[in-house]
Amino acid sequence: MNEALVIEHLSVEFRHDGTWVRVVDDVSFEIHPGDRLAIVGESGSGKSVTALAIVGLLDPAGRVVSGSARLGGLDLITAGRKALEDVRGRRIAMVFQDALSALDPVFTIGQQIGAVLKRHMPSLTKSDRLERSIELLRAVGIADPQRRLSNYPHQMSGGMRQRALIASALAGDPEILIADEPTTALDVTVQAQIVQLLHDLADERSMALVMITHDLGVVGEVADRALVMYSGSIVEDVLVDNLFNGPRHPYTAALLASIPRLVGTRPRRLDAIAGAPPRAGSWPSGCTFAPRCSFATDACLVRPVLVAEAGTRLSCHHPLRPLASPT
Repeated sequence: MNEALVIEHLSVEFRHDGTWVRVVDDVSFEIHPGDRLAIVGESGSGKSVTALAIVGLLDPAGRVVSGSARLGGLDLITAGRKALEDVRGRRIAMVFQDALSALDPVFTIGQQIGAVLKRHMPSLTKSDRLERSIELLRAVGIADPQRRLSNYPHQMSGGMRQRALIASALAGDPEILIADEPTTALDVTVQAQIVQLLHDLADERSMALVMITHDLGVVGEVADRALVMYSGSIVEDVLVDNLFNGPRHPYTAALLASIPRLVGTRPRRLDAIAGAPPRAGSWPSGCTFAPRCSFATDACLVRPVLVAEAGTRLSCHHPLRPLASPT
């Protein structure tokens, strides 16, 4: 990958009960070669919709109302169907949350990987595609890959299906891999294996990796930088080391405080965030997190602007003080 993906002022709306409702609001960020980026936030914060809008996979009820997503000289938001089909799978690939839904139940794993290869690498012969499919399944840690090519998705375990889905995403040799909650439906042990696999594959293939997750534990495993989203907007854009050592936004700090931890043998009360995120279409006119924030004042009746400061972008009237650097 030698071109950055630059998203500027992206806003998305969905039609609900005859009304267009804003679900992503003025989102801007960049993905550069070698980036390991996590997009973090509670359900409904706009993480997945942002990714789907970038690659032109929004539900028919959704629309991009402003902004751009430029990969080199191509704006993916205004690009035609043919241009998007050339990009999806070849330059940007996605791994979805539920592999059983993402994989086609009536085709074998080999047929599905082969279809991607045929679309994006047409010069390969049938035998080449077979060999390449075996290599891909082996690369994602599936034992006896030649036999597994003849399996249908329902004949595999959840973890194995997710690995097969990753193999299919890798078939086009993409520059950017977007993984949307890829471990949510898996047990804890398999989750850790999939996270490590994505990390290793990104390094081996020099791919940029974008991990969409609500799990801050995953962020620490795979990402160098994190975008924290709340109610459709970025509230903090921060290096992961700083995220864990000194979050600046009260919402980021509250997310960290809500992570279960084992502290010796003494029980520790889980610090849940009070209240619930506002529904799309019912966002406050000021700071959307203010109704749940213990630091809110009258200043928060005005919507804060995302401001760059010392390597971090932050949208808050009352940012927390960073921890002092160790000496």
